[in-house]
Amino acid sequence: MERLPDLAAEMVRLKFDVIIARGLGAAKTTKDATTTIPIVTVASDPVGAGLVASLAHPGGNITGLDLTYQDLSEKWLELLKEVVPRFSHVAVIWDPDSAGSSLRFKEIKAAAQTLGVKLQSLEVRGSNPDFESALKTATKGQMQGLVVATTPIYRTHRTRLANSAEKNRLPAVYDDRELVDPGGLMSTKFELIVNLKTAKQIGLTIPPNVLLRADKVIK
Repeated sequence: MERLPDLAAEMVRLKFDVIIARGLGAAKTTKDATTTIPIVTVASDPVGAGLVASLAHPGGNITGLDLTYQDLSEKWLELLKEVVPRFSHVAVIWDPDSAGSSLRFKEIKAAAQTLGVKLQSLEVRGSNPDFESALKTATKGQMQGLVVATTPIYRTHRTRLANSAEKNRLPAVYDDRELVDPGGLMSTKFELIVNLKTAKQIGLTIPPNVLLRADKVIK
């Protein structure tokens, strides 16, 4: 993240026709660097973050996709309730240094309150995140499931994250299928992906009604 200002300045200096900036941090930094080169972004709550005036009329030089997860946050918890017997406690891994992850955590926290699920916050940040310590804390706190508010760093270390969740026998839901393919349990975005190999490793039986709804089942 600390390299973004220099990278954005270099892109402006090289006079690219368009800049693609994934995430709020990249979009904000690039917006500060230029008001003329078109910027395409995929970010959470671009209006609330001050990137654009509105979704209908963004104005300025930024356009793209809004990744606001409020409805999906409830769906993630509802899925855990379906696959985990007597589910009532959830841990959330998130990065306070990431604007997108922070927003997602707030949405998950609100969903947990709505559904009457107790939530444990697990802050994991840095270029070499310590997932194992965080998940051991969740296990000691008798958490029954895990939701991951994904960041670019988490994607980079997705295999470590998935392995740590499996090692600590925590059924985990991710907002990105990239984390399910290397061993995560489930993800929901615009499709539902279920990894049966991971379910078997952590001793969990996925109900048939969930498997029937899945767009893809990894066996």
